Amino acid sequence: MGILEITSLSILNKPIPNKEQYRQVIDQFSDTFSQRLKTVLLFGSRAWQEAGGDSDHDLFLVIDGLPSQPIKRLKEVRIAIREIPLP
Repeated sequence: MGILEITSLSILNKPIPNKEQYRQVIDQFSDTFSQRLKTVLLFGSRAWQEAGGDSDHDLFLVIDGLPSQPIKRLKEVRIAIREIPLP
């Protein structure tokens, strides 16, 4: 399906912490965008296991079929994100 398989994800042979919590996030994106969701990547300090208490969650999403108008595109993604409890 092209969606990140978090169970086998590692970066430089370091396992990603909280795999199950991120699995919930990916599942919610998948439920929301269905086959339109092509890729989810975790990057930044959390991926490198260098996150502090106030670190954000850096996710890169590839989603087909988003509106071409920036405001509509932003609105569609923000509505989806609002529904997702981040780890």
